Amino acid sequence: MAPVPISYLSGLSDRVRAVTLSLDDQLAVVARLRTAMERPRERQAALELLQAMRQRTDLCDTPALEIDRWRAGNTAGAEKASKMALIRGIVGIAVGLIVFFAVIGSADSGY
Repeated sequence: MAPVPISYLSGLSDRVRAVTLSLDDQLAVVARLRTAMERPRERQAALELLQAMRQRTDLCDTPALEIDRWRAGNTAGAEKASKMALIRGIVGIAVGLIVFFAVIGSADSGY
């Protein structure tokens, strides 16, 4: 396996320490850290970043739950939480598109 560029984890570190992170950003960071946790060479650094992420005051429930499960060794639960967050995000986007097109459609019909 090729060495991981230093910018890979330092980029995640910068995101973990950002002033604000949206829910989407939080989920993306946790997903990338989850991948890093599966690599023996990156596991310790990823765990430290997960701990820093968990201490954020703006951390949303779903990423917090996933971090707690990973830290407790409940990887199956963490993966399930991640998949549920993805499903909720997709449903949210679908609903938003339906509303958007409904509004556009009603505007075209003169209402």
